[in-house]
Amino acid sequence: MPDVRNAGGLDALKVLGTPADVWRETKARMFAAWVRMKAAMKTEVRQTVTVKRGGVIEIHVPGLAEGETAEVIVRPGASVDRVREARELFDATQALPGARTVTEEEIAAEIRAWRTSRR
Repeated sequence: MPDVRNAGGLDALKVLGTPADVWRETKARMFAAWVRMKAAMKTEVRQTVTVKRGGVIEIHVPGLAEGETAEVIVRPGASVDRVREARELFDATQALPGARTVTEEEIAAEIRAWRTSRR
C-alpha cells in the first residue's frame, strides 16, 4: 500500500498500536462513516415518463430542495407493442419445422470447440 509506505511503513503505524488494533479501528471508522452516509442518502425515486417533443423529459419529485443535486439516468424502454411483437416472432420461429431443442451436451461441445479454436 503506497500510502502506508509513504507515511513511514509499519513502523509509523506502530505508534497507533498493534497492526491488528489499527486495522480493527480503521474498519470500525469506515463502517461508521458508511452508516452515516446511508442515513443521509434520500430514497431512490423511479418514474416512468413520456418523452415530449424535442426529447424533453419532465420529472417532478416532491421533497427535493432547490439547488440540491440529483443523478438522473435515462433508459429508454421498449414499448409494450415491441415486446409483444418480439414474443410473437420467437413463438413463430420456434414453431418452424426445422427448429429443434438444443441439448446441454451440444451447448457444452460448442463451447469446448470455440475455446479450443482460440488457443
